[in-house]
Amino acid sequence: MSDWPRTYGPYLLLKNLGTGGTGDVFLARPRDEGAGVPSPVVIKRLHGALLDQGDFVKRFRHEAELAVAIDDPHVARVYDVGRVGDSLYIAMEYLSGWALARVIQDLKDTGHRPSLTSVVDIVAGALAGLHALHTARDPRTQQPLGIVHRDVAPKNIMVGEDGRTRLIDLGLGKSTLQDWKTGTGVVMGSPGYMAPEQVQGLAVDARTDTYAAGIVLWETLTLTRYIKRGPVPLMLRAQVQPEFVPPSHLRGDVPPALDAVCRRALAVPEEARFQSAREFRDALLEAVPLDHEAPQVSTLVGALLWGELDRAKTEVTHLLHVGAPTAPSLPEPVEVLAARPAPAAPPPSGPQESLLPPLVQVASPATGTPTPLGYAAAMSSGPLPAPGRGVPFQVVVGLMAATLAVGIGVGAFLLQPAEEAPIPVRLPEPEAPAAAP
Repeated sequence: MSDWPRTYGPYLLLKNLGTGGTGDVFLARPRDEGAGVPSPVVIKRLHGALLDQGDFVKRFRHEAELAVAIDDPHVARVYDVGRVGDSLYIAMEYLSGWALARVIQDLKDTGHRPSLTSVVDIVAGALAGLHALHTARDPRTQQPLGIVHRDVAPKNIMVGEDGRTRLIDLGLGKSTLQDWKTGTGVVMGSPGYMAPEQVQGLAVDARTDTYAAGIVLWETLTLTRYIKRGPVPLMLRAQVQPEFVPPSHLRGDVPPALDAVCRRALAVPEEARFQSAREFRDALLEAVPLDHEAPQVSTLVGALLWGELDRAKTEVTHLLHVGAPTAPSLPEPVEVLAARPAPAAPPPSGPQESLLPPLVQVASPATGTPTPLGYAAAMSSGPLPAPGRGVPFQVVVGLMAATLAVGIGVGAFLLQPAEEAPIPVRLPEPEAPAAAP
């Protein structure tokens, strides 16, 4: 008898997409199709042992507050959060597409170069998502949340089949809601994608994220790493004062205006950079205007990735039509911590200034006490093999909140190589001066 499908609280789990250090990722659909949650969804189930880790639970709650406070077409959504037995779960948006890191690798493997307009289209969408994060307000107080993503990197940018870019993964996000501090001398981020002030453990703000977006722009244009891979301490030192090379030195069709945008985005002094994601986006679109009559994703994604996506969609369609569960249910009882109402209509295509839905109160079946919408998020999972190294791609599923987001296959975050994983890094001690002879 097959182990699938099986019930898990209000969901029917259809397939295990991957396992990481903090939990499992499943393709799922709501058991009650009238519950207001779209089908399919991606479920991240956290290991029960993590409930005893105070800092982890705090981060989980913080992540949830950030995730549900954002309602923007360029940021992936969280629909539902709860507890089933001794495990926490988060139900996330299912998107059909690819992590930008996967697209870049495919371009390298096939020897193709992305068009300037396709690169600008992708990065402009990511900047629209960052603008939504940076300008978000607490739905209860209307005070600015002061969100800083802190992990803007190709692995956390989804290229949708529909051509839209979406940000995923707020697992390292900072905001005014958090009630803990990062340890002295510890920096949070992904080596190779941190701003100089972030590497040095200094204060971070929106300009930290725009700097990282500048690295993404530079790397997607050139298909080259801005910070050369190597031992983490050496990468961190290189990021404190990196040497800027205009992308036109690596590909001749980059116009001077786009070189200038990259130079400003990657300025080391914060005051010399773009001061907001919107300012960066406006300058980028002025340097390379877009013609949205033609879908840019078609010029960026190769036949191999389209083929993988088509096969994955066929499998997902089949799984969505499976019958009643054939395996025992997973642990009960169920406690719903939060639930986002499904949108009445598809979201608009552009970025929005008004980001926050009204706060929703959901009565917990266990206590009868209303719980503010949004207490949830998935913490970073341990890295699994990269695509092509033992894990089938099939469906790009990213997770917001250290695995928020998407698609069709194993989580984009879970598939990242070990050297790409976001980690807390303790700053290396300064080298002692050489003794005088």
